[in-house]
Amino acid sequence: MLQIFRNFEDSKFNDLRLLNYGMEECSPGHSFGPYIRDYYLMHYVCSGKGTYTLNGKEFSIERDRVFIIPPGEVTVYSADDQNPWTYMWIGISGIAIEEYMKMAGFKKSNPIIKASKKLKSILKTIIDKSEEQGYNSLPVTGNLYFFIDELIKCGGGSEKRKSVAQTYVENAILYINNNIQNKLTVSEIADYIGVNRVYFCNIFKKIMGCTPQSYILNLKIEKAKMFLEETNNEIRFIANSLGYDDPFVFSHAFTKKTGVSPKNWRNKTK
Repeated sequence: MLQIFRNFEDSKFNDLRLLNYGMEECSPGHSFGPYIRDYYLMHYVCSGKGTYTLNGKEFSIERDRVFIIPPGEVTVYSADDQNPWTYMWIGISGIAIEEYMKMAGFKKSNPIIKASKKLKSILKTIIDKSEEQGYNSLPVTGNLYFFIDELIKCGGGSEKRKSVAQTYVENAILYINNNIQNKLTVSEIADYIGVNRVYFCNIFKKIMGCTPQSYILNLKIEKAKMFLEETNNEIRFIANSLGYDDPFVFSHAFTKKTGVSPKNWRNKTK
């Protein structure tokens, strides 16, 4: 039985974190579970078939399908007795993963996405690059975003096309993630995606469950935590790198969100 598996405890990147990946050629009837995870795990079935049970509901899965295992749920999956599957998998967490899964159309009532050949190729590249360069390399992280983007495209087309509103919000999130080091305003983001500010706020809140301002603040705070934990940079430097001209404004926002000051957060995690 061919098997490759790597598991990681941390990552430099908070938006999306590669936690583990693997590839397995299963023996007939090979089963895993019942088991509960605290992150999203995605399996791409390369060949063969099997079954996947989520919340007591069993799904039959064949090749070129991705089945998604969500956090906090008891799951079991088993290879077919006659035609066992071979699959690649990837474990992902991060502050953006919930939103990306929604964009991909993931539902616990239907956790399967018909995948493209491109998705398989990207996943294979992530595994290969991780083996060669380490899971935390920039090429791996870049391909992780390509994987999520292709997964969203595959999932969005499996049942219904993504709405215009979903596309606007998806573009807004990508813009925010790419410019989190700058001062960001809602008007600026709305102008970038080409819609009215009020309309943008309404669709963002409806789809994401929070306002654009809250999403931006949460992302900045998570980035700040990473900088405080993994660097010795001065707090004023961290504030500037996240678009805050005044370190006191940054410290106030951080303290209000986390309950502790940036200095105390760093001391607590060192």
